[in-house]
Amino acid sequence: MLRDLLGELVMEAQLLAFLSRMLGEPVAIADTITVSSTQRARLIAWLNEQGVPADFNRFKANLLRVGDILNGPQERDATEAAAPAPAPAPRAAPAGTGFLGLGIDIQARASMPETNDFRGDKFYAANFAPRELAHCIQQGDPLDSFAGLWAAKEAIVKAGAGERGKNGALASIEIVHTPEGAPTFPGCLLSISHDHGVAVAVCIRLG
Repeated sequence: MLRDLLGELVMEAQLLAFLSRMLGEPVAIADTITVSSTQRARLIAWLNEQGVPADFNRFKANLLRVGDILNGPQERDATEAAAPAPAPAPRAAPAGTGFLGLGIDIQARASMPETNDFRGDKFYAANFAPRELAHCIQQGDPLDSFAGLWAAKEAIVKAGAGERGKNGALASIEIVHTPEGAPTFPGCLLSISHDHGVAVAVCIRLG
């Protein structure tokens, strides 16, 4: 029993250290933190590395209670507000407009994890296809390129043109570039722009 308790305390300390590094500020077990989509994916990848089952559905919200991350949500006080209802699915545009969905996403370069081996890193391997990894690695600023692709993948999901894989992974949504460098995805028009460490992407799902 003492060994189990010590193991829990060690894992809790490792989680707090990971979150503090990722967010750039001290994090306590009683805190509620706000995470971006990339930070959420990094957390899931880290938990899987530690052998902790990470259910993507439990991490859909941007607001997370640190104390719930390892063990799941604890029983809430009856006075607490109910969790917000899930966002409605994208609605189709009226017939004859030529498009069925629109998605937009913004992503900071700084939210992409630093690594010396993009192909060997579990976060990048889970969220980017081999051709995407090769494309970004060849660019002058790989992290900037990865942020742009991440934003485009999120925009594709929001437009209803693609779905996440297991644990919310995005590698199944593969963005291919034309010889001129333009991003493409089947059935969509894509646009990615970068400015001062921030990437923004728009996806129009065609009908």
